[in-house]
Amino acid sequence: MTIPHKEEAMKYVTPDDVARAVGAVNTIDLLEMIGTNTDLAGFMADLAAHGVDVSGKRVIVLGAGGAARAAVVGLCGAGADVRVASRSLDKARTMVANLALSNIRLTARAVALTELAGPADMIVNCTPVGMLPEVGATPWPDTVPFPDGVVVYDMIYKPARTRLMQQAEMHDGRAVGGLGMLVYQGAAAFERWTGVAAPVDVMFDAVRAQLGLNDANGAANDEDTRR
Repeated sequence: MTIPHKEEAMKYVTPDDVARAVGAVNTIDLLEMIGTNTDLAGFMADLAAHGVDVSGKRVIVLGAGGAARAAVVGLCGAGADVRVASRSLDKARTMVANLALSNIRLTARAVALTELAGPADMIVNCTPVGMLPEVGATPWPDTVPFPDGVVVYDMIYKPARTRLMQQAEMHDGRAVGGLGMLVYQGAAAFERWTGVAAPVDVMFDAVRAQLGLNDANGAANDEDTRR
């Protein structure tokens, strides 16, 4: 289950504890019609794989959809201070308010895109802005100075290096693409469906081959997502 259906899918399944906390479903057991959310596990697993520690860090989450919900739950649970910004401030506020009703530790607040100026340690893009074919687009507002030295985690995996990731690198930051999250959330779904340990290395190779990331340019662009 993918965007923009993750939240709507909650109405048609019995959500498990993770899906209820996140408020979105991306994996469904069709035999029992139980929905779960593996975006949360995939995102946090990839942060760990890249050695990204968010405890006590100031994190900006761009977006207010199902993937953003998973990111906010994971980040808050790991001790980050989170600001959520979306093109619709009302949607960001609603998302944060809904998450506050869950049985989770929430350290997040909604802000307008114009209020993003100031110190930040990390930016997480949960929007499709910058995805093929609109590779020149960025979710970061033009009117707000880009922070120096931040870690950008862009959930987009094609292209392997988005405009937002390039902005981070131009400002002495670090950029991580979304290929790892794609694989790790898929691995969690595989294990949920089969009860068998996922062949993660094989899955990485298959995804890179499918996305054309095994050539010279792809390998270079995928440097920080390689695991």
